[in-house]
Amino acid sequence: MDLNINRWRVELSDHESESYLDEDFDNSLFSSFAVRQTANADHSRIPTQFSSSPSNITFRAYFPSWRPSTKLNNLKINFDKNVLTQFPCVSCSYCSHLQYPKKAKWELYNETYQYPLEKVYQNNSQIKLVFYPDESKPKRIATCSSCYNSNNRLKIPIPDPIPDEIQNVEFLTVMLIQIIDI
Repeated sequence: MDLNINRWRVELSDHESESYLDEDFDNSLFSSFAVRQTANADHSRIPTQFSSSPSNITFRAYFPSWRPSTKLNNLKINFDKNVLTQFPCVSCSYCSHLQYPKKAKWELYNETYQYPLEKVYQNNSQIKLVFYPDESKPKRIATCSSCYNSNNRLKIPIPDPIPDEIQNVEFLTVMLIQIIDI
């Protein structure tokens, strides 16, 4: 049984001017016959081939570099300008969830009401209510989207007190533990 052996060679080209319509371009690679022959090459009942001379087939291929679509490029620009410039730093006044400033909902501040964030963290001076930055408008406090609706407000998690054993650890020891942990 004789087999026809095709040796394929792909020459990569960086020139955009080359096209697939060249006169010497051999498109047998894309023909269904060539695909069928290679698919059935290992079959036990393969038909007999009459040609036994090996042939060298060469074609030039141009693979253009990938360029993102306009939509994907605009999405990346939006991500770079809006998302990467923010970080979750605004805590909800009712449930203390951290959120992005642009995602926060703002409701009017009631001076007679003590908000859960103030009650729970009254001993911690670093945690305070976050107010809307525009001072020309009435005072507004930050809430998350679920607490903005008074029917869906979440309870603020009350942290347990820090044990004395942990609080008495010196700062240098903490730094040493962090270095060892890395």
